[in-house]
Amino acid sequence: MAAWRRRLRRATRSLARRATRWFRALGWRRALAVVLVAAAAVGLAARWAWRQAAPPERPPRTSEDICSVLREKPHWYAATRAAAAESQVAEGILLAIIETESRFEGGARPPRRRLLGVVPWRHVSTASGYAQALDGAWGEFEAHLGRPARRTRFDDSVRFVGWYLERARRRLGLGDDVAGLYLAYHEGIAGYRSGRWRGKQSLRRLATRVAARSGYMQERLEQCRRELTLRLVARRAARLLAVVAWALLVLGLWRSGGPGARRRRGRRRRRRRRS
Repeated sequence: MAAWRRRLRRATRSLARRATRWFRALGWRRALAVVLVAAAAVGLAARWAWRQAAPPERPPRTSEDICSVLREKPHWYAATRAAAAESQVAEGILLAIIETESRFEGGARPPRRRLLGVVPWRHVSTASGYAQALDGAWGEFEAHLGRPARRTRFDDSVRFVGWYLERARRRLGLGDDVAGLYLAYHEGIAGYRSGRWRGKQSLRRLATRVAARSGYMQERLEQCRRELTLRLVARRAARLLAVVAWALLVLGLWRSGGPGARRRRGRRRRRRRRS
């Protein structure tokens, strides 16, 4: 144990001496610039890893008014706008389907079966996340993207809904029939073709409510779109200014820490001493 501690102490001292020599040779300004760049790289990597493994976001405080939801979650507005532009499906339809499927809860799952009527057993389906996407459909979506995606992330989920509705519209010729699009989303494209939804009166009533809700959401979005867009632009501008300020700081430290800069500072000090 004592030998292990001595080896660790010697290795720590050796590392400290090397870092000190490197620091002196580079100059503290340039060394600080390197440290800032390294810290930024580590921070970006940690943020990416956290986004991949993070639990779902908290649902919005209220889902009654879509403008209030998107004020609280401005990145949801950006993701919804991008998904609507990509799929040519109205934002109100995307949001109404997600609200109906999960109430904007990223960790939503269908109920469990009951073993012997008492013991909780497996979920009734593999649906999960904001979009309540099944494993098979989500696998096709990931193949379409060419990268892994997570059902508990809103931006992936809203993009999935747009992708699926655009595919259903193209294959089934549904056009702007929102109720039909929701039926195809709920039953699957093959299920819609088979017509099994015709005997499900409660599902047809739900599809009608989704169509009405999507129209209301789209109308509210048009009323607050300017405000949401300005908020999004201000948020992105603040991030850009922070990145520019950081880059200028690093560049200034690097340029002021070079050999020429050190010589100029030395000459200025000598002049001050003579005067």
